[in-house]
Amino acid sequence: MSTELTLLFGVVAAMLGYSYQKSLERRLGLYNARRDVYSQYLRAWYDVVHSDQLATGTLPADLKREYSHAKSLLAMYGSDRVIRSFNALNRFILANDFLQAEYDKPAFLALLGTFLIQLRRDCGNSRLTYQELLGLTYIKVSELAAAGIDQWW
Repeated sequence: MSTELTLLFGVVAAMLGYSYQKSLERRLGLYNARRDVYSQYLRAWYDVVHSDQLATGTLPADLKREYSHAKSLLAMYGSDRVIRSFNALNRFILANDFLQAEYDKPAFLALLGTFLIQLRRDCGNSRLTYQELLGLTYIKVSELAAAGIDQWW
């Protein structure tokens, strides 16, 4: 009887260990996918914001396509917090007139910073404040609006 009980416990322990290992592998795979998607999105966003043609009001089709693809990947792989912060920022951008520079800059920067913080949290980095993160960015918001990019986020 004790041999059967030991065998049963061994089988249960092996099943639990296997299940735990597979769970870790899935989480690691999702973590890596998210990190890659977030990097791709930020790279596409940077290319749009710093495009020489942005000030003329047009963007090359390949740049628009790259950005659109990055947004769709963000929708697919982004965590709920990332999607919510993205949507809040995008709603703010659509509701304000960036051409006239008559918008609440502190609110915009807070939303942008919150979005960046959420990206970092998903990647395991969350010790900075959004003010500290924003020191790394340079944004030409008026040029985005001039180019007719209504959803650059």
